[in-house]
Amino acid sequence: MKSIKLLVLAVTAFLGTTAYAQTDNSFQFVDKDGNVIENGSTITVTNPEDDGMGSIALHTGLWVKNTTDKNLGANVEITLSQIDNGALSCCFPSSCAQIPKTGTYETQKGELLADSQNDFQTEWYPAEYGTCTATFVLKVYDVTYNKYGLPTYTYTADGPSVTVNFVYSNSTGINATEAAKDQTITEIYTLDGQKTNKLQKGINIVKYSNGKSAKITVQ
Repeated sequence: MKSIKLLVLAVTAFLGTTAYAQTDNSFQFVDKDGNVIENGSTITVTNPEDDGMGSIALHTGLWVKNTTDKNLGANVEITLSQIDNGALSCCFPSSCAQIPKTGTYETQKGELLADSQNDFQTEWYPAEYGTCTATFVLKVYDVTYNKYGLPTYTYTADGPSVTVNFVYSNSTGINATEAAKDQTITEIYTLDGQKTNKLQKGINIVKYSNGKSAKITVQ
């Protein structure tokens, strides 16, 4: 009887651990064409682009899809394990964060509409040749609003993760980005992620009407 009890406890513990380890599939990482990037994947980005403002950017090329029929809250946990130089920029889901050193960070929460596909808007801006490695874990939240229309985000689960290796070397060519072709600025953020209504002295992160973002330095 004692061995049976121990077996039941072991099975229960295993099932509990398995349930805890399950990933919520409300969100998916996808490419621009909607092809799913499997949970836990590692991708390598080697195609630097000229943002048209004198900076080089390596974009993840990732999008985030809300697979459900309801609006959900989201943000992303970023574990930056290596960055040789420059800064990692993440504007998902809305506010921009600039990360110049290794560590674990979380972006501000925002809302993703039901059955929508959203640009992940994350790139590494290198200052010179080198590499940058980051792991991104999507977080899922229920969203409720008070009588004043202000949101409350209640964490429900971790979504999928992906690791991106950015590599900038002298063997890679530089392409012009769509952002450089469309100079219509829709939003401006300071380096610490604060939204402003005009370009400030120093480094600014701008969003264009085509969904791309870029770094602009004002002397």
